[in-house]
Amino acid sequence: MAVDRKAIVADLRRIADLAEESGDRATAVKALRIAWDITCHAPASPKPPSLDAIIAVCDSVGPLMARFAPEDVPSFLATVADLRNRRLELLAEERENTTIH
Repeated sequence: MAVDRKAIVADLRRIADLAEESGDRATAVKALRIAWDITCHAPASPKPPSLDAIIAVCDSVGPLMARFAPEDVPSFLATVADLRNRRLELLAEERENTTIH
């Protein structure tokens, strides 16, 4: 599944709805504000973020998921762990390529 602006905004709105239902208005407002910023200010065809940036975002989203979508946490954590492993593999390949040239 591709990650795009629409999917991220939809997930943020879902988190906001869940937070609102549980009475956590501050988190709901924060999620809606981030969704609004993405909708209004994010470029339509952005440069893909670095793998490090994606992992950093996942680290900040993890606690929100644990609180408001606990059923999705195991698959999310597995995906983040896979990203970290692939980043380590990429670093090893980059080191190997620099020693060859």
